[in-house]
Amino acid sequence: MENASKALIIAGAILLAILIIGLGMLVFTQAQGVIGRVNLDKDIVEATNSRFQANIGDNKRGTDVKALCGDIRNNNLTADGEDSFEISLTYGSETVTDATEIDKIRSKIGNGKYYNVTCTYDKKKSGLIDTITIEDAKGTSAGTVTE
Repeated sequence: MENASKALIIAGAILLAILIIGLGMLVFTQAQGVIGRVNLDKDIVEATNSRFQANIGDNKRGTDVKALCGDIRNNNLTADGEDSFEISLTYGSETVTDATEIDKIRSKIGNGKYYNVTCTYDKKKSGLIDTITIEDAKGTSAGTVTE
């Protein structure tokens, strides 16, 4: 009888050890998933920002600014309701997010003119571009793009 009770205690200890190891593996795999999502978020931010950074700078041609408006339009079309990635385009006193309205503003930008384009980053959104400001190269404000 004594040997049987010891065998049951040993079997229980083995089952408990297996349960602890399985729980440890579960916690480890969940932590790996969280770490992977953090890196993915950084990749998404960099990919999103890179579409707009190509046209950021001083003395950008009107054609480059029009391309930037097209990138904003495409971004808003693919955002599909995700407010964190949708960008508003403000030109003068007009603020729009709709693709048709962005096209109207895009048609107002002169091909032969030069613009200064700057951006700011929103720290709350992990570094996504928050605002893109478009100004005439002479220094007069032509418009602002806000996310």
